[in-house]
Order: sequence, then C-alpha cells, then structure tokens
Amino acid sequence: ATSTYGSDAVAGVINFITRNDFSGVEISVGGRTVTEDSQRDINVEGIFGFGNDTTHFMAAFGYLDRTSLTTAERRFPGSVNPITGDFSNAGQPGSFIVPYFPSGSDATTQALWSFLFDPSGGGGLIPGIADFVEPLLGAPIVPGALVPLLADPDCSAGENSVVPTPSQVGFCRLDFGDFFDLVAEEERMTGFASFTQELGSQITFNLEFSASRNRATRNNSPSFPIPSPQAILTTLPGTPDPSGNPINYNPFNPFGTSPFLDASLNTLPIFFVGRVLGEGSPAPSTHDSDTYRIYAGFEGTFGENGAWQVNFTHADNDFEVTVEDTLADRFSLALNGLGGAGCDPSTGTPGLGGCQFFNPFGSALLASSGTTVPHPFVPVATVPVANDPALIAWFTSLFTQNYYSTLTVIDAIATNSLSGVLPNPIQYAIGVQYRKTKYSLDYDDQANADNYLFVIGGPDFDSSQEVFAIFAEMDIPVHERVDIQLSVRYENYDQGVGDSIDPKVGFVVRAADTFTIRGTFGTAFRAPNGFQLFGTQTSVQQLTDTLPGQPTTPSFAAVRTTGTGMLVPETSTTFNFGFTWEATEYLTVDFNYWRFNFEDIVVQESAQAILNANPLDPRITRSPVTGSIVIINTNFVNASSLKTSGFDTLVEYRVPLNDAGDLRLGIASTYISQYDLDDPQAGLVSGAGSRNFNNFGTSTPQWRFTGSINWEMRQHAVNIYIRFIDSYLDDQNDAQISSHTTVDLQYNFTLGDRGDFRAWRLAVGVINVFNNFPPFVATNQGFDTKVHDPRGRMVYGSVTKGF
Repeated sequence: ATSTYGSDAVAGVINFITRNDFSGVEISVGGRTVTEDSQRDINVEGIFGFGNDTTHFMAAFGYLDRTSLTTAERRFPGSVNPITGDFSNAGQPGSFIVPYFPSGSDATTQALWSFLFDPSGGGGLIPGIADFVEPLLGAPIVPGALVPLLADPDCSAGENSVVPTPSQVGFCRLDFGDFFDLVAEEERMTGFASFTQELGSQITFNLEFSASRNRATRNNSPSFPIPSPQAILTTLPGTPDPSGNPINYNPFNPFGTSPFLDASLNTLPIFFVGRVLGEGSPAPSTHDSDTYRIYAGFEGTFGENGAWQVNFTHADNDFEVTVEDTLADRFSLALNGLGGAGCDPSTGTPGLGGCQFFNPFGSALLASSGTTVPHPFVPVATVPVANDPALIAWFTSLFTQNYYSTLTVIDAIATNSLSGVLPNPIQYAIGVQYRKTKYSLDYDDQANADNYLFVIGGPDFDSSQEVFAIFAEMDIPVHERVDIQLSVRYENYDQGVGDSIDPKVGFVVRAADTFTIRGTFGTAFRAPNGFQLFGTQTSVQQLTDTLPGQPTTPSFAAVRTTGTGMLVPETSTTFNFGFTWEATEYLTVDFNYWRFNFEDIVVQESAQAILNANPLDPRITRSPVTGSIVIINTNFVNASSLKTSGFDTLVEYRVPLNDAGDLRLGIASTYISQYDLDDPQAGLVSGAGSRNFNNFGTSTPQWRFTGSINWEMRQHAVNIYIRFIDSYLDDQNDAQISSHTTVDLQYNFTLGDRGDFRAWRLAVGVINVFNNFPPFVATNQGFDTKVHDPRGRMVYGSVTKGF
C-alpha cells in the first residue's frame, strides 16, 4: 500500500466503496441506549440516486444525535478510591500555605502548626518549614522540613470537599468525579454526493462532494485547579498601627496577619492552593469540527487493455476547541481587593468603590447574600462575604484554539498489460502525484500571552508542506500458480526534509486448489509534518510526581509539546507472511504473521517518563512555593525505534442445516508477540502486554479474540459474538489489569426478498449482554479509556426501507 498510496500508508489502506450507481431511495432509522442510566444514540441515514446509461447522480446523508453518559450517573469503583481516584488536592474551599504562626486560628490548629512546622515551639518566623518556603523568610534550608499547609477552617462547607485528618493539617480536597463525561454529548451530520457523466465511449467524468459537521461538548469540573499557589496579602504594606503592629489587609483571612520581617516593615503573604469553583454546574468544553472534500476526475481507456485517470482532490478541516479558565493577572488583583470591571488598580482602594475582593475561603460558601464584614483598614466601610458572579466572570475568559488544515492532491495514473512475455499478461501501472498540506493553529490573545492559570497557550503557528511522487507497480504471473507483485515509490519533500525510494515485493502461491501462500516485504518513509516541526500544543495529563515530599496521588498537570525543526523522517520495514487453507468444503483457516520495524519514529515525549527519570529535570517548571508541578515542557522527538510483530488468525466452519438454514462458526484472534520501543527517557521497554503509561507507547494487551456464531434461514438471521481482551500490566501502578469478556447478540428480519433493497429490514440487538463493566485501573475514571468501553449493556434497533 505504501508504494501506491504514499508514505502514510505504512499499515495498509482501507478503500471505501461508495454506492455511486444506486438508483432509488433508501431510509434507515435506528437507535441505541444503555440499559442503566440514560445515554442514547439516534441515527438517521438516507441515500437517493437516479440516472441513465450515461449520467448518474447519487446523494447520501447521515445524522447522529448522542446524549452524554456522565460520571455522576456512573462511577466505577476505582474512581472513588481516595488515593487513586477522582480526587484533587486543589479544592474549593481550598488550602493555604501559612509561613508564619497562624495567630488567627483556633488553639488546636496553632498547636499543630507549632508541633509540625516549628521544632523550636516558639511560633512566629521559624526555619523548620519546607525548602520552597524558607527562602521567602531569609532562613536557612532545613532538609526534610514540611510545607506549612493548612486546610480552610470551613473545608466542610463545600458539598464535594474531602476534609483532611487530623484537623486542618493537609489539603482540603475536591471529589470531582461527578462532573465529567464517560460519553460526550455529540451531534454529527455527514453528507456525500457523486455525479458521473460519460463523455463519449472512452471517457468518464466523476465529481464528488462530501462534508461533515461535528459538535461535541465535554463536561469538566466547575473550574480548573490552579497549579501555582496564589499570593494573598495579609497586612497593609508598610503601614503599622499606632502600636507598631501590622494592620490586617484581607477581611476574610482566618489565619491572622504576618509579623514584620525587618525594619522595612516587609511581611509575608499566605498562598492559596485550590480553584475558583468546586460546586455547581460542570464547565463544558466544546469541540467543533467541520470538514469539506471535493473530488473531480477523468478516466478513460486506450488500446486494447489500457486505462488512465487524472484526479484532483481538495479537503479542509476547521477544528475549534474552547473552554473557560481563569486569567492570571485579573485573579491576582481580585484576591487582593482590586478586581472588577469598574476598578482601576493604580488608584482604587481595595474592596471599595468599583474594586472587589474575591473571597477564596470557605466563608464565601457559608455566607448568605448581603452578609458583610467590616473593611480591614477603612473605618465604617464593609465588604460583602459572598462572591459576586460578575467578579468571577470578569477574571474568567474563554480559552480558544483553532486548528485549520488543508490537503490538495493531484495525481495521474495509467494501467495496461504486457502480453507475449509470459503465458499470461503482465499487469502494470505507473503514476505521478503532487500533494500539498497546510497546518495552522490560532490561539486567542490571552493564550498567546500565557495568561491562563491552568490551560497553557502558546504562539500561533502556520506551515505548509509540498510533496512530489512517482510510483509504479507490476503483477507478474510467473507461473499459472505463482504471481509476483513488484512496486516502488519515490517521494521528494520540500523544507529540506529530503527524498526517499521505497520498494515493495510480494508473492502469491496457489500451492493447491485449496491452499494459498502469500507474503510481502517493503520499506516506507514518512516525513514529520509541519505541526510536528514548528507547532506547539498543550494538554492536561494525569501524572504521578516522583519528587520526594510531594503528594504521591496522581494529579493533573499541564504538558506543553513543542515542535523542533531538527526532526528527521521516520523509516520502516514491513513484512508479512500468511496462508489460506480451505481444509474441507466447510472449514477455512486463515493465518497471517506481520512485523513492523520503525526507526526514528516521531513521538511526543512522555511527561511521566521525564518525571520518572529525574523529577528535577529542567523541563519541569515547579511552584517556587510548594514545589508542585506547574508545567512540563516536552518536544516532538525522534525515538530510536519501535518494533512490533504478531499474528492474526481466522478459523471459520460452515454447518449446513438443510431446511433449517446455514450455521457458521468462527474465531478471529490477534496476538501481539512483540512491542519493543526505545523511549527517549524510559530507555528500552518491552511493551507487549503493558499499559505503557510510563513511555510513549499505547496500551497493548497481547491477546484479543472474537468468537462468532451466525445462523441464517430465509428471512431470519441471528448473530452471536463473544469478545475477549487479555489481561495486561498497569505499569503506572505495578498491578495487573484483568481480562475482559463481552457477549453481543443480534437478530435481523427481512420482510420480502433479502436481495431487494426495497424490502423492509429490521435489526435488533444487545451489546455486552451480561453488562460486564471494564476492569479496574487505579487512575482517573477507574478504567483504561484506550482499551475498554465504559457504557456496559446497550440495546439497539434499526429499520431500513427502500423505495
């Protein structure tokens, strides 16, 4: 496939055969729903066509309406595990780093603070707190010291909060498990139209147009966690009271004011660890995709057996992702009383006039509307305790990233046969191709400035790439039972990527009427695309921090991946060998062994592998206050290699039942014997049978089986499928992920001739009859999203009618 279709076709090509010659009208309506909870799909599809001997037109459409399956409706056991489940250390109410004796707290909290963070027992400014805080105090680092972290005194005010034990020491955590989607809400519309016109006896004109519109909405927690602790002023800067003591700055701070550090009256802030909102409605992210494709081509014949075609294809995709996040500069102002659209931070008074405080403490949740407290340093004035939704809207913005890509392809192909050399004609084809791809990524202005607290933006990006190719292939019948296929493709890339010649050889040997042997060997070449070379993308990943002293529970962190112009093209060698044996009139055995060896494969560096190799790697940005991860910077890199091999088998047995119809039994299996990769950080990894969380690979159970029982009799058909996925290692948690088996049933009924599209056709079925949920994985959502389906048992049905 690579030699004919190009460098992206390493693993083969799927050809979609459209019903361009369809005449009539056919409509299909179907639906599917889970038997527990409320998620459902509705499908409507149709096709219409008409024509004559020289002209034909066909149009088809599809519509999908999918509702969500939320984690509030279905939570798996792993997701409610307080260590590995859906819990965040960034709650609301949150937690606070208090680098001085908390004089405003209760006696128990003060005693715990002194015991844990002040070995001298004297209170005040002490050296016995964490290495990340001590430099703020001008104190010497004390190895092994603890972060003076206290949960909000009103931690329990949050309806999703998890209160630490003992008392306030530790994180006020958030159980965010009810806010997300296992299946996202989605609306999808697709359309396809084709027009064919014969231009005389030897030339045909083909025109196609297709479009798809996809709108998906995914829920998130009410607000994102803030990875870098935010400073809250505790004292009025440079202004003591008449007695020479600090004056309180924040009206809601329950921990008291910082003492003066020096003669210049410098003081310490406290640091907020949490998020803006921890309850209420989920915050949605939208994923909108629009794709258009147009194809025009001429095809014809020449000579006795020759054929030719010239084709033009152009496609473009516009993909936009949006989600709300907190603006760093405005949130900092609001924490310190200078927030709001009507506030001028350079002249305003904190908490008065148009200037507002954002109250990050639990008291904001407990207060009713209209509740106030005295202004900390303006006599008579008061400050509202509950937060103003307008203030939250002011420091929140819509993070937007818009991806746009286009593909233009022009190719010409000629085929013919060569007779007289061998007993049977040699078939051959030659062709040329030009293709151009364009990629662009446009962030909103705040993302360009990196002004969001959680999601990470970057620079806009625009790139294009042009490729010229020549290819040829031959099918040589060297014997009446032996065919040899030879093919070669030459590709030349711009932007200094280079060129490549990739050959492929294959054979088919019909050793007997019932036994056929086949095999292929070839090479492939794939250049890095413009995005991998020059683009920047961000994602949010669940990672386990390996730095001593940091929480060992997995938590979310931002990962920024940047392209590098130093990438070289991927290369690969492919080999497969197999046979088909018709053992009897009823028994068929099919076997294929395959092997792919990739060199210089372009991958995104694994953030977890970077952490595992060195938690103080300079690519990891940490909070200077807590040492928690703010962002991990990774690159697209050329990994040394990826080698994978395995085999596919298919055994089918047909049992004729005479008047009772036909019964077919089958079993298809795939075994991955090798999945060896050389990760830039993790080194050599044998990834077969592993989740491969700690490297750039993907989840790779070694065995998959599908057993089938199919029965047909006149208007009736029944299908049973038994699907098995092998157990495999969870390398993130050093645990075994259990095997998984499901059973599917389907019944089909045709009212009329089964070969007549105008007949009524009914299909009903059950997927996962025994409602087997995915096996437990100690990670967010509690299962492996790359392998298993969380929906459980589903029932479905459809009706199709032609006219």
